[in-house]
Amino acid sequence: MNKVKNGFCLFLFALAFLYAKDLPNNINITEFILKDNKKISIIETITNKNFNNPVSFLDLKNKNIIQKKEDNEHVKIDKGIKQEPIVYIFNTHQTEEYAENAYNITPTVVTASNILSDELKNLGIYSLVETRDVIKEVNKRGYDYSGTYTVSFENLKYRKKQNSSLEYFFDMHRDSITGPAARTTIKGKKYATLMFLIGANHQDYQKNLKNVKTMEKYLKKNYPNLVRETYIQRKWTYNQWYSPKMFLVELGGPDNTLEEIYNTTKALAKSIKYYVEEDK
Repeated sequence: MNKVKNGFCLFLFALAFLYAKDLPNNINITEFILKDNKKISIIETITNKNFNNPVSFLDLKNKNIIQKKEDNEHVKIDKGIKQEPIVYIFNTHQTEEYAENAYNITPTVVTASNILSDELKNLGIYSLVETRDVIKEVNKRGYDYSGTYTVSFENLKYRKKQNSSLEYFFDMHRDSITGPAARTTIKGKKYATLMFLIGANHQDYQKNLKNVKTMEKYLKKNYPNLVRETYIQRKWTYNQWYSPKMFLVELGGPDNTLEEIYNTTKALAKSIKYYVEEDK
């Protein structure tokens, strides 16, 4: 029986190698799942990956993603990265979901965060994605749902202490919008709409707004009708008092597909690159 199992495992790895060896370096798991049903089923069998936490296919192939344990939690770190990460991506509301796809997998805002990290890396910008369980910690402390902002901010401060190079902070959310307002088509491609949210209950919120406008400028020029009007919430801060480079992004709604989320996240990554270059 062991010989049969070992032979089957060798067969699976051989298939994976044949599929992987000719792939371009910049393809990622999410793009792959959208384009090739046959290949992804084999890769999923071998790797048993959770697609709410995708990694680039190059990293999967070369096995150069390691898990660094910190306070019993993990952050995705690439051994090959020489540049220091400047972007911190997190989800105050990690359980916000999108539409279930054909593989019976339900993407979440954590999926979007990992796609964003991969796309920024393709553009030469390195990031950290927070994976600590916010809701678990909120429940442990007996907080109500608003306590998620307390916990996610503590995570941010910890990562900043460990990585002084972090300068830009993106809290990725999913809005509640549905139907036509949640999607658009640009040059034949489907996108989820997005919106920046400004917490204006602090004296420097105009600085946050100014930085948002830089990214909006890029997106409106290159992706018409993708961005909805920035919402300014004057009762809350969403921790944006911490830095003028702290952003809250509302990406799509509950019935948006993985394809729509993926396309919009790629566009957002390009706008972030534009903003960082302008900021420097």
